[in-house]
Amino acid sequence: MSSSDVDLRAEETEPTVHVVTGDPLLSRATELYRQGLAEAGVAGAEVATPPPLRPLGRTSFHVVVDGGGNAVGVIHATIGTLDQLTLGPIMDPDKRLSGIICECPSIAVVAGAPDGVAELLYRSVYCFARRNGATSLAAAVDPMTLDVFRDEY
Repeated sequence: MSSSDVDLRAEETEPTVHVVTGDPLLSRATELYRQGLAEAGVAGAEVATPPPLRPLGRTSFHVVVDGGGNAVGVIHATIGTLDQLTLGPIMDPDKRLSGIICECPSIAVVAGAPDGVAELLYRSVYCFARRNGATSLAAAVDPMTLDVFRDEY
């Protein structure tokens, strides 16, 4: 996993966004793949690379930190095709997205967080999506949040 090399306790007056990326299960999956090959007697098992089932670095957590170094909001984002994403099975079949999609299945903001935390999170995910070639964004939102998005954007 990787993250910005930033002291999260640094004195800041405005909230900042930090992005943590990577797939912590990927290295363990590689170990298990190699172990299975070795047990089967396959030559070169110790350096074998598993077939790609999903894009590398497809998962990210965007975290807003306040001036005191406290996490006040987080959103989870994943890049992939609809069949690789968790929201795929619940999407309306008539409105299925194609190509590379950035999904945001969950967001959390603490009560009393500074104004604009949710917007910072969504803006960070938008930039992440663009950098990773996504052509669509998919999010699970409650009806009230959807109304806010429609009114504001």
